Amino acid sequence: QRYAECYHIEERLDYVSYANDFGPYNLANTYYFCATISEFVQRNPEGTIAVISLNDAKSIANASFLIGAYLIMCRDLDLDTTSKILEDVVFKSAGFCDVSRGVPTFLLSVRDCWAGLLQAKQL
Repeated sequence: QRYAECYHIEERLDYVSYANDFGPYNLANTYYFCATISEFVQRNPEGTIAVISLNDAKSIANASFLIGAYLIMCRDLDLDTTSKILEDVVFKSAGFCDVSRGVPTFLLSVRDCWAGLLQAKQL
């Protein structure tokens, strides 16, 4: 029997920013998301899960990061494959920025964050 479940990101995870920064979810939230999705897949290998987020550029960026993190960390996909799978969603994402005074001088993309996660995984 096929089973479906909805995972509402903002209902399950808290994003805590520091001042005016904007970055992906922290490692604890990323781990929790990956573990939750992995548990669902183990219980329901033929099931479907819908990951739902708010429809603004920052929420889409965080959702894209989490889904890509799952693909990289739990499904062992590489960066290019992950990027290709999620390219239509990532296109709508905001860039991530650190805490700084004034207007950020650079932004990190979702792909940049996946690359960092993959680098950490490979260590």
